[in-house]
Amino acid sequence: MFKKIVLLPSSKFTSLINSPSTFGLYSNCKHFFSSSSSDPFFSKQTFSKTELIPDLKKSLQTNGFDHLTKIQELSLPSLLDGQNAILQAETGSGKTLCYILPILNHLFPNLASKSQERSVHSPTGALVLAPNKELCTQIYSFFKIFDPQNQLNILRLGALNQSTPSATFQKKAEESANESVTHLVNWGELDLLISTPVQLANLLKIQDKTNPYNINPRTVVIDEYDYIFGDVSLAKATRSLLKRFNDPKWAKVREAHEKRQFILCGASAPRKIGSISLEDEVKFWFQDIKTFRTQAFQKLSERIKFEYIEIEKDTTEETELLMLNKLIKISASKKIIIFCNSAQKTLQVQDSLTFHGVKSVVFSAGMSVDERVEALAQFNNDNENVRVLISTDLGSRGLDFKDVDHVIQFEFATHATQILHRAGRTGRAGNKGTFTSFVRPKDELLMSRLNEMLDDEEKGFEGAYSHKRSLRKKERRRIKEEGF
Repeated sequence: MFKKIVLLPSSKFTSLINSPSTFGLYSNCKHFFSSSSSDPFFSKQTFSKTELIPDLKKSLQTNGFDHLTKIQELSLPSLLDGQNAILQAETGSGKTLCYILPILNHLFPNLASKSQERSVHSPTGALVLAPNKELCTQIYSFFKIFDPQNQLNILRLGALNQSTPSATFQKKAEESANESVTHLVNWGELDLLISTPVQLANLLKIQDKTNPYNINPRTVVIDEYDYIFGDVSLAKATRSLLKRFNDPKWAKVREAHEKRQFILCGASAPRKIGSISLEDEVKFWFQDIKTFRTQAFQKLSERIKFEYIEIEKDTTEETELLMLNKLIKISASKKIIIFCNSAQKTLQVQDSLTFHGVKSVVFSAGMSVDERVEALAQFNNDNENVRVLISTDLGSRGLDFKDVDHVIQFEFATHATQILHRAGRTGRAGNKGTFTSFVRPKDELLMSRLNEMLDDEEKGFEGAYSHKRSLRKKERRRIKEEGF
């Protein structure tokens, strides 16, 4: 991404650095910038020149889509042709649209001939799997944008009523995000189902008692596939679903399985997930699958300005929080996300921000569904005047937050994937952003190692990926081997 780190004190921080009464043991604020982009975000190809049906082309134009992104240009022809594919591209690159368009391009022309009773031997419709309910809701709303007349029966499992934070389509998404939540699956009555793997697997276990194999999609999408296969419960549920499509006891279903299209999407691809490689996992379940990868995959966006703040050893927690408050107050950003490594820390940060007059909301897995829904609604509603979201890594995967132009990593990530996905909440869809990290003494070796990897434009973060071994463990092992 960039050839060297440029250490340049921020002019905005100069007065703060020189004010010991304000910052005490505050050390320094340093910036490093990526090189100028040689790989533009959008391609020269327009949607009008693709093989999409006229209605979809018109809808794309109406909603402000003109040029394809790089990953869309690479993959769309093969996806429209029904090929199995893995989409590997940076965060905010338009991967969701990559699978939405082929699915709709097949569903819309077949509406008139859609039978009332679908045979289990004829795969129809689409199934989209995502790791959490918030992302499922976002995906649902994006589909609905292209189906304003409600021609398709699009359902999602669960009870999460969440307004989707789409910067471009906020109003339309909010109008549809609270619709079509179902607790049943009748594949003969729907065109598209969106669910987490765990929700769907549990529901089908119950339905198997009366109507086994009551799901037979033509297209299956696994969004954030590296995370899903790397998480124990999500992976177990996903494998149980995939087994259903290829069970030797059901020859006709297995025959239909060979005609099924699989689309896997991700912004990262660790070499290992548990004790096996991600590549081996994919090869085991999916045949004749082609990988489409952008040059920016597994690399930090060149549209983001990266900066870090060094924290000296004896700096108190109170001083660190004061520094965070000052950083937020001098930031000109419209929306800010702060990442912490625990739910407890998010609450501690919120208490500090509240004390200093900064309105914020917290988002973590430790909250109830209703609390998470309310937090996202407030953050994405400009009328609420909530400028700051404090989140665990639950908010780092897939979610498209509105107008976020600054991400602060108050607690340093322990995995390379966390860095990529946290930073990926800003600088999306061709926009610019800022990513600021607080670097404490325990993070310095890790920070140095990351800089070395980022200097390698070919490999990027590839050497750091592991769901089981943190970067910190890797660094300790390296130090031991080198005899320091």
